[in-house]
Amino acid sequence: MKIYHIINQLAKGGAEKLLVEILPMYAQMGHNVTLVELTSMTSEIDEPKYRQILIKKGVRLQSLSNGNLWNPLLVFKLARYLRSLEADVVHVHLFPALYFVSLSSLLIKNKVPFIYTEHSTQNKRSKKNYFKPIEKFIYKRFDVVIAISAIVFKRLETIISDKRKIRLIRNGIEVSRFMDAIPIPRSDLFDYNNTISEVKVISMVARFRPPKDQLSVVKAMCILPENYVVIFIGEGEKKPEVEELVRNSNLQHRVHFLGFRTDVPRIMKSVDLNILSSNYEGMSGVTLESLASGKPFIGSNVNGINDIVPDSSFLFEAGNPKMIAEKILTVMEDPICSKVMINKATQFVKQYDIRFMVKEHIRLYQEIIQKTYL
Repeated sequence: MKIYHIINQLAKGGAEKLLVEILPMYAQMGHNVTLVELTSMTSEIDEPKYRQILIKKGVRLQSLSNGNLWNPLLVFKLARYLRSLEADVVHVHLFPALYFVSLSSLLIKNKVPFIYTEHSTQNKRSKKNYFKPIEKFIYKRFDVVIAISAIVFKRLETIISDKRKIRLIRNGIEVSRFMDAIPIPRSDLFDYNNTISEVKVISMVARFRPPKDQLSVVKAMCILPENYVVIFIGEGEKKPEVEELVRNSNLQHRVHFLGFRTDVPRIMKSVDLNILSSNYEGMSGVTLESLASGKPFIGSNVNGINDIVPDSSFLFEAGNPKMIAEKILTVMEDPICSKVMINKATQFVKQYDIRFMVKEHIRLYQEIIQKTYL
């Protein structure tokens, strides 16, 4: 099959990371795979290493622009590009690529099936009444819309009239990559005071942008004992705000910023606890990765996290630093609790192996191609 995936740009987000993992698998199965960026404009959210990985593993990369992602003329450029394709299927991810491809489809006549994956449990557009008819029109242009979780499926049911167009295919992770990761010496991750005995290291992997909530974790650090340290992995526009809170709280010796990293499995394996503080998620890949790491994990009790953990013992109240600190102490100061959580997590997460998702995608492609060209 000739499979084309379209995305805004190869940024450092979860959907982009997922594509970097699954597209080479399609190529290994003998499919012709191309990833199309609406723009390859270089910015702080861009990740050149992702391009290197994809090219090395046999995935073609194409970019339609190196300018503004929000330029409406991209609709016409995209339409010209789509008319020139001999594609079996076009698979789209994220907003505004959702809108651009939907509108571009109005300008082409070639019979190519379009699929969209909805990665988020909510968006600002869906909360505005005047956007509702627009959303219905945009989604209607796609042959199939994939929901990555049951919660996302329910939201799509309020937008898409023909429920047969919605398919539930849960996102996955490469479980063995996290289970079998080799830890990194802590001295290679950050400087810490060796005079402090029994340093407890917490890790949070997330971009510094909404809906992530690093601020509540920093506030929790003010409550936790001196031997607790947190490392943040990621970049984003909210990072200066978090850094300022760290300075104002005199926590520079206990809060460390590692930036964007490609060795996340090893980092998760090197710490005492992985955490994800967030206001909502689509379906949190970081949660699944943390569950597979062989270390305890706790996350906010919100959509996209609470539906992919073994039980409520893995959750804390979102945006509540006191509850976060109490939950951390409950897990970290009780070795039996920690061991039970790890055992539950490693068994539970096996059902989310990325290979299951890839098989479901390929099955859907074959089904929709057969229907389109009958």
